[in-house]
Amino acid sequence: MDLLSKPFPWLKRPVVTLSPLGLPTSLLIRDVYLYIGVFITLFGWIFTGSFLLSNALGIGLCVLMVSVINVPNLKVCTILLTLLFFYDIFWVFFSAKIFGSNVMVDAATQQAGNPAKYLLTEVLHVPAAAVPSHLEMPMKLVVPWNLATWSVDSSSGEFLMLGLGDIGLPGIMLAHLLSTECATKVKVTTPCLANDFRGIFRVFRKSSYVFQCWVGYIVGLVSTLLVGMVFHAPQPALLFLVPCMLIPLLLKAHSNGDLQRLWEGNPHEFSDTV
Repeated sequence: MDLLSKPFPWLKRPVVTLSPLGLPTSLLIRDVYLYIGVFITLFGWIFTGSFLLSNALGIGLCVLMVSVINVPNLKVCTILLTLLFFYDIFWVFFSAKIFGSNVMVDAATQQAGNPAKYLLTEVLHVPAAAVPSHLEMPMKLVVPWNLATWSVDSSSGEFLMLGLGDIGLPGIMLAHLLSTECATKVKVTTPCLANDFRGIFRVFRKSSYVFQCWVGYIVGLVSTLLVGMVFHAPQPALLFLVPCMLIPLLLKAHSNGDLQRLWEGNPHEFSDTV
């Protein structure tokens, strides 16, 4: 909405001014459109079970995670991702020996009931056949194996799945590097970075660390997919993502003499760079 408000300034016009807790707050036109879009997506997902809408909600949760969670330095990122690296390996490869089944796979593939089914069938008298009985929870992104035969109903066919943690957690480190480079080398101002894609492209062009981690994430994700296809078994994505992102970053930062700066962090306010 910030991007759309630049060519369409009327989106910033206030619809009504509220005073919750005595503090005046204006409800803008863009806020109304945003709320309508959120409600359409949410109720469309509940009433149809579409995996496309579930993915949209999942992407929104990832954006929220990356936007809200700020880390102070690379040390915290390294410790967090290393611990999650072993956490992912344990629950995928060793949980079956302890609990009798693969806990991570069961949690990812188990279908949840539709919370709106009773409301639609018993209260609104919608035919039960028209209401999906199960919903794919927005805790993962799903993509059909066969793009030629997929349907909006996620209960049909087989799907590739990627947990939101495998997106949001590496994204937190990328966001940290992005804000660090903006505050030091690249000199991209916060409004430009937040409201103009050219600011982000300038960072990717001038910052080798951000671009390198981004490429490492792609390599790790492709490696996860290929290994899963070869062994016909689910793979912990962080097993590949963490080494592909962290190891080249640490080695390059050490060779450039920047490791200490990135490891301890910079004395700038991270909340101003989100």
